[in-house]
This record gives sequence, structure tokens and C-alpha cells, in this order.
Amino acid sequence: MIYPESKFKAFWDLFITVVLLFTSFKTPYDIAFTGVDLSLSYRLPDYFVDAFFLIDVFIIMNSAFYNDEVYLIDDRKTIIIEYLKTWFFIDVFSSIPVDEIFAS
Repeated sequence: MIYPESKFKAFWDLFITVVLLFTSFKTPYDIAFTGVDLSLSYRLPDYFVDAFFLIDVFIIMNSAFYNDEVYLIDDRKTIIIEYLKTWFFIDVFSSIPVDEIFAS
């Protein structure tokens, strides 16, 4: 179980924030200035970003959290149910490289 006060959780949250910032700048740049046929070396960072976001799904599923009453929830089943009811599907579907899948 990963607890909210752990150093790993703090590092991971900061790392994912940096990855999100990278994506928020790279995606509009790609849309505006690059073509469709990009080399593997240009697409490689996108693959890593997708992988990091999928890893984040598993980390979230194993991370304790505080509920509205500031009670620490560290029961894995409760964590997974809450995650499934909130951000799970958005996180998973946004991590799947749909453009690569349907490009074939």
C-alpha cells in the first residue's frame, strides 16, 4: 500500500505533473506544426508518456487516500471501487494510443 505521506507518492505525483505539463505543450505543437508521418524517435516520448499514465493507474489503485471526513482509507477493495466510480475510465482511455491502433 502506498500512503499519501510517503516520499515515493510525493515524487510520483510531482513526476506525473511534469509529464502532464510536457504533454500539454507537446500535443498542441504536434497538431499545429508536424505532419502525420513522424519518425519513431519523435513518437517515442509519446509512448513513454502513455506508459507512465498506465503505470499511474496501478499506482492509484494501490494508494491510500483521505475521504471527506479526513479518515484514511487503506482498504484495497474500497480504493478500487472509488477509483472505478471516478477517474479510472478516463485515465485508462486517455492512455490508450488510439491514433496508433487505428492508423493501420
